[in-house]
Amino acid sequence: MFVVDNSGSMGNNQQDLSDGAVELANKLSDPNKPVDWSAYITTTDGGNAGMPAGSLVTYGPDTESTFTGDLKVGTGGSGFEQCAAMAEKGLDWAKANISNDKFLRANAKLAIVCVSDEDDNSDANTDNNTTISQAYKDLIARLKNNYREDSADATFSSIVGEPGCTTAHEVGTRQIWAADNSGGLHRSLCGNFADALSDFTENVLNAPYCRDLPAIPDPETVSGTYNGEAISAHDYEIVIDTAKNNAQICGDALKQVGDYFFTGRKAGWSES
Repeated sequence: MFVVDNSGSMGNNQQDLSDGAVELANKLSDPNKPVDWSAYITTTDGGNAGMPAGSLVTYGPDTESTFTGDLKVGTGGSGFEQCAAMAEKGLDWAKANISNDKFLRANAKLAIVCVSDEDDNSDANTDNNTTISQAYKDLIARLKNNYREDSADATFSSIVGEPGCTTAHEVGTRQIWAADNSGGLHRSLCGNFADALSDFTENVLNAPYCRDLPAIPDPETVSGTYNGEAISAHDYEIVIDTAKNNAQICGDALKQVGDYFFTGRKAGWSES
């Protein structure tokens, strides 16, 4: 999900974002290392209810040119930028209006990217550059629940004003905090957008990939196949969160699109 500042000062930055996203789209659609990706674009203007800003609701392979063009969301929006609030509204809108196989898909990684030249104003009762807003704390908490019943990795990254960046109106203190506290990255608005997006992509793709298990298993009894071929036990691990009574199977072996089948004995049981 891209949340793009559409205030009057963002024209050049939106062009840089669109140009940088060409390389991103090409990388995600590389036939040698294909990624099953989809994207959603909204703006920081609190008046749009989180609805998509582009000509398509979601993007993916074979929609690269439309995707990169739609990142130029215009400059007629509010100067009271609300990245956190609009990310949350956008995810709620997507959950209510887009089928789950299009965007908020089971076991897909969720990555939010905020692009803005100002700090966030999602909390009307706090001024810029003071304390971290409750809106960001709420957003990060909800990201970790991933807006769906299953759990998968979710991150918030940002391209915002950082110390020394002269083209930004102010430092994006809150967006930087959110990136640092969600496993995401932050890059300067004065930097190279293509490099920033590449870093964000690598951060997502190289993180351990996890899929939910229906019950907590005895790890020693688990075995699996991918498209009918056995997966080495060295290529995945069982991650158990006893506090949440939840278990996942994680590893690079689970990154590819295909049919996975795992069997194992439920912990405390004598049968599979």
